[in-house]
Amino acid sequence: QAMREVSGPIIAIALVLCAVFVPMAFLSGVTGQFYKQFAVTIAISTVISAINSLTLSPALAALLLKPHGAKKDLPTRLIDRLFGWIFRPFNRFFLRSSNGYQGLVGKTLGRRGAVFAVYLLLLCAAGVMFKVVPGGFLPTQDKLYLIGGVKMPEGSSLARTDAVIRKMSEIGMNTEGVDYAVAFPGLNALQFTNTPNTGTVFFGLKPFDQRKHTAAEINAEINAKIAQIQQGFGFSILPPPILGLGQGSGYSLYIQDRGGLGYGALQSAVNAMSGAIMQTPGMHFPISTY
Repeated sequence: QAMREVSGPIIAIALVLCAVFVPMAFLSGVTGQFYKQFAVTIAISTVISAINSLTLSPALAALLLKPHGAKKDLPTRLIDRLFGWIFRPFNRFFLRSSNGYQGLVGKTLGRRGAVFAVYLLLLCAAGVMFKVVPGGFLPTQDKLYLIGGVKMPEGSSLARTDAVIRKMSEIGMNTEGVDYAVAFPGLNALQFTNTPNTGTVFFGLKPFDQRKHTAAEINAEINAKIAQIQQGFGFSILPPPILGLGQGSGYSLYIQDRGGLGYGALQSAVNAMSGAIMQTPGMHFPISTY
């Protein structure tokens, strides 16, 4: 009789959840890639849960649940004898908690003004949190490390790049909040290719309880110090919010020479784009690998 009453709602809930999450698996672009795994996971788990609720759970309930006043069989008596000292205190605690919750709900329903005031406070707190919590599509996160890189003039030797990379490592180690620095001369930080005129250094940050500044603040301080290096173009960036989605935080733009105008025109377009980005409010500095 119980299954006749709950079978319809179980099927309806499963179909509604699948109707909400399955279409999300077919979204295109970055949004689709980001939500696809969650949509498929939730939809499949909902179907499995519905099948379990209609088949296995009723069968187990028929075997395990006994009517009131039924005599205990041998396995039940054995379990009570072995684990009754755990079950009995738990049942008493659960009964007291249930009675206390019912009493609290009854008192709350009689004080609607106080409940409404608490609800308004929660709304105000939610509004404050919306302003405090980062609100981008993929907000930057403090992942306890930064990625630094340097690009030397074309034709620079690996030894010259190594000297600059060591200097960047010293700058990072002398910055408050940085725990260690690991340098890789000859490794391109953005494209992860081996070229003698590029280098990469990873700045490991101290745990949150051992530093006062956020990763973004430490990154800004390191960039200000690296900007004083005249031998090459150095930078430090935050890691990507999601591994595999780019090589670092921020935006990635590509310029293509579709008209076949040549390298000079392409370089001019890159410089023009970099200048426009520098003048855009909210943008810090562009990094070009061309």
